[in-house]
Amino acid sequence: MITKKRVLLLACALGLSVTLPLAMVVADVIPWITIPVVCCCMAALAVLCLRYSNVIIGTYRILSAAVRNRIYGYRSSDRMYPIISVEQQQQLDDAIQISFTGDLILLREMVERAYNPDSEEYEFDAMFSHVSDIWQSCDLSIGVFEGPMCGAEYGYSTSNFDDGVPLALNFPDSFACAVKKAGINLVSLANNHIFDMGIESGLRTIRVLDEIGLDHVGLSTDEPACFRPKIIEICGKRIGVLAYTYGQNGKTDRFFFDESTRNYLRPVLAAGSKYFKRNVELVRRDFERLKAEKPDMIIVLPHMGGQFLSKPDKTQRKWCDIFVEFGADMVFADHAHHVQPVEWRVNKSGKRVLVVHCPGNFINSFVGYDGDASMIVKAYLRRDTLEPFAVSVTPLYAHCPQNGMWTGLPAYKALTDKAIYNSLSRADFRRINHVNRLVTGIALGTPLDVDAAQKEYISFCDSGLVRQIPPPIEIADNQHITSCLLMEIGEAESISFLGDSVTEGTKNGGAGWYEPLLALFPEKQIKRFAKGSRTSVWLLDNAAEIAELKSDLYVVAIGCNDIRYRNPAVCAMTAEAYIGNLSRLVDEIKRKNKHARFVFIAPWRSLNFDANFNVSGHEDRMALYRDYTEALELYCDSNGHLFIDPNPLIFDNMLTPYTRTVGGNEILKDFIHPNASDGIAAYCNAAVMCKQINDNATI
Repeated sequence: MITKKRVLLLACALGLSVTLPLAMVVADVIPWITIPVVCCCMAALAVLCLRYSNVIIGTYRILSAAVRNRIYGYRSSDRMYPIISVEQQQQLDDAIQISFTGDLILLREMVERAYNPDSEEYEFDAMFSHVSDIWQSCDLSIGVFEGPMCGAEYGYSTSNFDDGVPLALNFPDSFACAVKKAGINLVSLANNHIFDMGIESGLRTIRVLDEIGLDHVGLSTDEPACFRPKIIEICGKRIGVLAYTYGQNGKTDRFFFDESTRNYLRPVLAAGSKYFKRNVELVRRDFERLKAEKPDMIIVLPHMGGQFLSKPDKTQRKWCDIFVEFGADMVFADHAHHVQPVEWRVNKSGKRVLVVHCPGNFINSFVGYDGDASMIVKAYLRRDTLEPFAVSVTPLYAHCPQNGMWTGLPAYKALTDKAIYNSLSRADFRRINHVNRLVTGIALGTPLDVDAAQKEYISFCDSGLVRQIPPPIEIADNQHITSCLLMEIGEAESISFLGDSVTEGTKNGGAGWYEPLLALFPEKQIKRFAKGSRTSVWLLDNAAEIAELKSDLYVVAIGCNDIRYRNPAVCAMTAEAYIGNLSRLVDEIKRKNKHARFVFIAPWRSLNFDANFNVSGHEDRMALYRDYTEALELYCDSNGHLFIDPNPLIFDNMLTPYTRTVGGNEILKDFIHPNASDGIAAYCNAAVMCKQINDNATI
């Protein structure tokens, strides 16, 4: 791997090779100048290389990735994730679930769009219609109520942000009712907008929330309440909550320490503030008072961080360090109006601490700086210890029809809800895919395309990101007894799927073509032995290891790369050599398990623009496919193996110019690899449907 140190060494070597001959020539005229010339030239070259080291390193990585992609058909960024295990799913099902949503904010346009002239009321239920099921499924759902409710007489929110109008927020009372109805149980009022309309505006907000029964934390009306620890009970456990804000609009840091105003809010000031040390001491005492109440865990809700940043700033990190040191079990921060990372830390007792730096706004009509991207974060806690062990994120897209209401739309619903799907444009889908990649990339460190259609992206603290089992394909009533493939799988206790990138799921996070079958056969032992860009030669080289799988049934889908790459070192260059490799593979497996059965899938075809096909001319390519496929079919018929060729069904019916794209998302990730939803479903369906009992197949 190339690094700055290696760039410097390269610069020195290059400098010597260039300057030394030059210096020797010059030395014939002026002998003493040799050493200075060499040193100066090398120093100048080293400075230039270090100055532009990031450019050099970046260019090297791009070029090397391009070479690897050209030769092997993969990228270094290809990452795959395991399917969630039965044990892991059970842990999630048994866990206490706490969700966190960012700023619940209303800019002027959002208020105006909520007005119903027929009822003469502001109606916000539609804003939460797509996420209420997430909040209501949790044991506790927390949000940040970023603004006051001081009544219509003050006028509602003044600006849409960055429109030249000074911004002062004020929400209709009905907004709080909609938030509670949607499933939020607790809101933090510690934010920089709570006093936008004056101190009384914040105090009235408390009264409104108390009247409707929406629990809150972070703002108080008097000194005793301000310092009284907040304890809430869920699932028989006592959870302590502390809330803070970095500042208050139009106020200096002194506001939080002045005799007349110090009791309303608790601050988390920047380290450069002259009040910082006093601030840290106040927070330490807050933790001590809370711990005296013997809570089972502590959650901190700090409103802090620079706006529109995709990573936490120094102040955020400093305060997170302090919170963890003082005893926080989870830190749910916000204010940046941009998605920021989720991270795991370990406190001095060795327990894991979950830190969410910012989920972004819930929704926001100001969509600049990726303001239309946010997420709902869900923490999974062990029921006995309340220690968080897993976290999930649900990417949200701020969507607004031309004549409708702003809503928080989970990215997965854009693909799975037909009504929503049919209402969105291709531009919407492209943006939703960007949002999905942005959220997962920043929050979890891995940008994931929306075609994976995950309701939530789950990451365990000890094993990382996992995938949910893909939805099963739809099977007709009699298809279990007519599909040759389904009958073979049904009769086996254990099945191994062998193959290349289409089986491994190299390009779509690990979703192999067969995975929509898993939900249909949950009791089966499923194994996979596959690798991207591999051929029948590789499979034969690993025959001994494959035989040790000792499965009842082997489903083999290999050969497309033998046809495409045409490299004698790694490919079977003829159909005869290809069949020879597979025959020897079968012999090796049968030596370990003489009762093993085999299903062979014809080599997957690729589209005409396949950049890795080292044969020019469509007819020549198709001739190779026919040769290898016909040879495989003959071999299977002669040896009693099941042969399946799903390619005609895939390419003639499922990949027509119209159906090749679903909602702007390609069923194929490129020229051969199916995506993780519609793509693998299409491939799997074709394998199931293309060979029926009445086809007189040999089984």
